Amino acid sequence: MRSGLTRETQTGDRAGCVRVALCVALCSACATSEPTRARERAVLALPRDPPPRDPLAIDTLLAEQRSIRSRLHREDASSLYAARTDGTHSLSSTEWPVFARVYFALASCALAELATDGPAKRALLDDATRALVAALEPRRLRWIHEHFGDPLVDPRATPSVVVHGTVLYAIERCGPALSDDTRLASAAATLRAAFVRAFEGRPDGLLPSYRAMTWVTDSVPALAALALHARRANEPEPLAWNRWKNTVQTHMIEPRTGLVVAPFNSAAQRAMGPPRGSALLMAVPYLAAIDEPFARAQWRQLESHLLVSIGDLSGAREFPRGMELRPDADSGRVVLGMGESASGFAILAAASMGELVTAERLARSAWAASGAVIAGDRVDCPELPTVGHAIILAGKSLLVLRRTALAHGAHGASSTGSPQRSTRLRSRSSARAQYSPSSMRSSNV
Repeated sequence: MRSGLTRETQTGDRAGCVRVALCVALCSACATSEPTRARERAVLALPRDPPPRDPLAIDTLLAEQRSIRSRLHREDASSLYAARTDGTHSLSSTEWPVFARVYFALASCALAELATDGPAKRALLDDATRALVAALEPRRLRWIHEHFGDPLVDPRATPSVVVHGTVLYAIERCGPALSDDTRLASAAATLRAAFVRAFEGRPDGLLPSYRAMTWVTDSVPALAALALHARRANEPEPLAWNRWKNTVQTHMIEPRTGLVVAPFNSAAQRAMGPPRGSALLMAVPYLAAIDEPFARAQWRQLESHLLVSIGDLSGAREFPRGMELRPDADSGRVVLGMGESASGFAILAAASMGELVTAERLARSAWAASGAVIAGDRVDCPELPTVGHAIILAGKSLLVLRRTALAHGAHGASSTGSPQRSTRLRSRSSARAQYSPSSMRSSNV
């Protein structure tokens, strides 16, 4: 799955290369601040002052959320969507606008769970709902409809794991907390039925990513969405997951590293190429939602073979050592061994696995290596595509949510895969904070 965490720019100095390799742009470079835990609040409120230079402070996360929402609104107004791609080109105008809205929605739902202020919570969930509705707009999906048709209007069409699978996962992950939008509920029901039919005809548990391309990890978001819905509805979980897992364990495990190989030749039933950090780290949160032991086993191998540090900076390799290939649209640039896409997805992957120390190290490395701009109540990242910023924000928001819940002794899992009690937490100082709902609803994503 192609993530879009990079822009086509070059840099020659070592510091610049590290900055590029970490694919981040979250705030002023090398900023220091008081410890995050002393600043964290369990209530969301519009900050009266510019957000602090702390990548995991609540005010900073909210400032980033507002910035991404504004960018989505501006980009949507341009209505420039490419008509064709085979998964290797034109990604910035095909896949990226969809993924940006999916990860923005996941970030907004995680932030909403931290809120105890009613208007703040509602505004964030409204943002998430609008983003997911917008992700399914037909004008935005012409490029994928050319491959498989539109399952929302044609029952004979095949749903896209790349597009419909990730959107459906976000709907199921955020769950009933999303705003009451009949379009979203209807689309989710239609897509669930379409995926059940599509997977029934696939004994290997895999659906193609494009007509001539299958990445084994691309099917995981759809499988995770079906599993989440089945659990919520107290129904049997889909058999397709066991088929997928059997195919992977039989054909898709690279023997030296124990990692899943993403590119797959369906006709020959064999893997193609080495394991890919971008694909695996993107897939970890979905794997964790379906089969935590399987995800944990992959995570242990990822830690051994792909997570790396250079001085005080941490990131993730695109390829295991000794298996390097040329960078491509999936990896982004690979500098000093670290891949842009892999490093960005690693924050959300670590947070999803409960590896909060690792997630924080990755997030703080991202922050220190970046050069974003604090502008009023927003953190703007002009050098980073919107989708890259949204992916990183989703990871940081989940990290803060889970850490906050642990600090308060919360247990259980909520609709976004995070501890339930986090939505009820409030610090003494923030209980008196004021919030302006209009500031959260001013932009339409």
